[in-house]
Amino acid sequence: MYIASDPKTIPILRLPFLSIRNILQNFDYLEIIDFSLASKKCQFVIQSMKFQTFGVCVRLQPETESVPITFYRDGDWICKFSIDYLNARYKYLKRNTALTQYKTEINTICIEFTKEWADYTLALFRKDLSCLVLIPNSSTQEILSITDWINKKQSTLEYCEFSGDDTNPDSLDLFFENRKFSIGNLSFVLRPEHKIRPLKLGVLHVDEFFVKNRSSKHPVNWLTVDDIMNSLCRIIMIETCSFDENDINRILKGWLNGNKSQLKSFTVVLKMLNFELVLDGIDFERKDETLKREFEFEFAGRQCNTHQFTGGFDIRRKDGTLATIQQRYRIPSRDPMFWFMMVVWPNNSK
Repeated sequence: MYIASDPKTIPILRLPFLSIRNILQNFDYLEIIDFSLASKKCQFVIQSMKFQTFGVCVRLQPETESVPITFYRDGDWICKFSIDYLNARYKYLKRNTALTQYKTEINTICIEFTKEWADYTLALFRKDLSCLVLIPNSSTQEILSITDWINKKQSTLEYCEFSGDDTNPDSLDLFFENRKFSIGNLSFVLRPEHKIRPLKLGVLHVDEFFVKNRSSKHPVNWLTVDDIMNSLCRIIMIETCSFDENDINRILKGWLNGNKSQLKSFTVVLKMLNFELVLDGIDFERKDETLKREFEFEFAGRQCNTHQFTGGFDIRRKDGTLATIQQRYRIPSRDPMFWFMMVVWPNNSK
């Protein structure tokens, strides 16, 4: 195939809009960003187009994250904006702040720099931020800056995650005290090296609440029974927690008395429980081991797996709502820890 040694440029912006759109639809997202940085008119063209639905995730983890902005669809990454890519194009944003002011001591991108790029990208594609990942040991100043940024930007956030080894409880308290936006899925992915004091989470008014913690040495003790009792969550999953029989008994009685009417599943990793204490003062029906029932668990509004209950203990509220509890399936850990599950059956019968 012959390729001209000096091909002529194509005056794209002089073409009809439909022709421009057809050309740009063959660009990947990185090329679209590059095109938009050429001029205000190029930005306008991009903002006038409709793209296939995707989500935008921003990771404000300046000391560990090399890809602070990503696009995703159906749980898969479709585009990643690396620090090197953003650094090379920062001058085209035409900001008044010098790039050197947006560097930390170890020469990584800082929070304010990522926020500027996020603002530009979200405005370009006319999107709300859908996913936010933070480090749990941010300074109070950083957390206040982040919450103020989201508060002004939007009223809802689909997914928010705190992920890291160390934790600053004061900063986390400030986040939940000052946020005005609702959260669909709230996740903590923690690898604590020391005990964490109870956090002031307020009322957990989120649809899905997940805590991932595989450390039996430092189980989740910063979450209290009152946090669970007062929450308005539909799905709760907690790994390696310090709750005991009395704690679970209180949670079950609270549900039976009408609290947490929206709850669909509550799963938590605990030491093996004495079910005589768990069910103390509760009417229940012990199901035979020959009874097999399947429950579909969800994540982010989508079915993620199906669990088969073998027997279990059924409890029922006065309005007829039926739930089953069971503890089995050991997780890999130094100490014997098992999944405790409580699920609420749809249509009140199983």
